[in-house]
Amino acid sequence: MSSFGLRFRRGMPILPALLLLLLLTVAPAQAQALDCSGAQTQVEINECSEKEYARADADLNKAYRDLMARVDDGEERALLRKAQRAWITFRDAHCDFMTSDSRDGSIYPALFAGCLADLTIKRTAELRADCQEGDIACP
Repeated sequence: MSSFGLRFRRGMPILPALLLLLLLTVAPAQAQALDCSGAQTQVEINECSEKEYARADADLNKAYRDLMARVDDGEERALLRKAQRAWITFRDAHCDFMTSDSRDGSIYPALFAGCLADLTIKRTAELRADCQEGDIACP
């Protein structure tokens, strides 16, 4: 009888039971949060870079929403929306260009996400600097 034909007493094949056991032990390890201060493998570095970009993007979205909420004039809101969309197009194209040499490498996701994060952090600062509360030059 082959090893695939072996069964537990209750009729469960060994192979599916081993796979289930493997899944139960691997899943909790993957569910743990990655400590990015100690990222060493390329996969960890890529994941941490993507997390940094996600945080920067969430912060940018908040700054943009806050500024849009302070702009009362419909035309100015449309101009801000147009500027932000143009900036996103620029950011993405710029990062495509800046990371094009590494496109086929394992480091590419980290470099691309890092570029996106850097420009996004700078844009967030621009949006916040453009309109501080109490500034009479702000819309």
